[in-house]
Amino acid sequence: LTVGLYDRPAAANASGSDILLSIHHNYLAEGEAQAAAAYFFSRQGYFSEAGSLLAQHIVENISRELSVTAIPALGRNYAVLRETSMTAVLVEPSFIGNRGQSDAEAQELARRESEAILAGLRDYFTS
Repeated sequence: LTVGLYDRPAAANASGSDILLSIHHNYLAEGEAQAAAAYFFSRQGYFSEAGSLLAQHIVENISRELSVTAIPALGRNYAVLRETSMTAVLVEPSFIGNRGQSDAEAQELARRESEAILAGLRDYFTS
């Protein structure tokens, strides 16, 4: 299923949600990369303070849970972040394509990623 670039924030805005998490996995065909990143909206001196805080909580929890490098939360002017009316974060918890995993290992990684993202949300709402 492919969802258009501007259809994603439009659907989020129509949902009435307080938070949008757009979860992506980078692909690396060769070599090995183990890092987690999260992005929040930023443009021309403005940035989403709430998005920055949420992104940092999420990336720190992913880093701890998966024992990977945490790339500090970064501000970006991506449509999925810019066009939403709520706090929005784009999360890249891991790379795919370079681990030679079985289906069971991939499912376990996905479970651990989702638990770490949930922990980041809890930290955000309780801080």
